[in-house]
Amino acid sequence: MLFFPMRKLILLIFIVFSSVSSFGTEHYSYKKRVLTAIKKRIPIFKRCYQHALDNHGHIRGKTINFIIKIAPEGYLGQIHVENSYHMGVLRCVNTNLAGLQFGPTPNGKQFAIKVPMNFKINYY
Repeated sequence: MLFFPMRKLILLIFIVFSSVSSFGTEHYSYKKRVLTAIKKRIPIFKRCYQHALDNHGHIRGKTINFIIKIAPEGYLGQIHVENSYHMGVLRCVNTNLAGLQFGPTPNGKQFAIKVPMNFKINYY
């Protein structure tokens, strides 16, 4: 009888905050709102990676750095990826980030957040 270790998909999301304006209570609250919205989508991002892994077993875990720019009105203005990775994963994550809205930004200025997503598999 052959035994294959079960795989468990782990998605770690580390959030790094950056903005043109100074940091204050208002910015912290807004950052928290953005992080909460992104964290709610973790199951979707896991499915993006799992789908790519099922179809292309050669992909491995990697950190993908997304730069998310939020327009003053609170919708996503731009999503930029700093490094390359499997296009299917990038397209899926990008599509699922695109629909997010956060409400007006503090001070009515563009708000930028760097979101490194670390995709990896743990065997247990």
